[in-house]
Amino acid sequence: MDQLRYSSAVMLRSDDPRFTDFDLSPGPVHSRTSGCWFSWTSIQGKSGIAGISNAGIGRSGYVDGFVPARPAVTPDIVEYSFVAADDNVHRDSYTWIGVWNAKGLAERSRVVAFDGKRFLILATLPVRLGAISKLSDLHSQAYFLTLIGEGKLGQKVAWIRLVWP
Repeated sequence: MDQLRYSSAVMLRSDDPRFTDFDLSPGPVHSRTSGCWFSWTSIQGKSGIAGISNAGIGRSGYVDGFVPARPAVTPDIVEYSFVAADDNVHRDSYTWIGVWNAKGLAERSRVVAFDGKRFLILATLPVRLGAISKLSDLHSQAYFLTLIGEGKLGQKVAWIRLVWP
């Protein structure tokens, strides 16, 4: 069974009400509510990202007019609700990778690979997620998965990069 590996993470916090309710995150993060993109420059340390600088409103992380694909069918994950997915995974013939949040207010989510008939839970995380995006590694079959927390005003929001080998 494939497993996710930790790559890097930062905690973001903004007191600006435009940066809540995140729904897209290829690197910068997008607020579904305000339509703004929040971007930053990562400061690299010995073991990954050591901090951020130049945070503020930035350009879209996608080409103009991009609309994310949405799966026609998502699996029922007991006690979890579907949030978002990215397509074209093609690992072990799974066509999607997505996130589900625990029902209610529990701070828990799942990362799941799926297709129209089956699913595989890759990770359970102690945060609520708002978005997922993936990028293929040019030098291997791995995928880099970027996950962003839901985004609540004045609270820390996780921005996590995992690797699916």
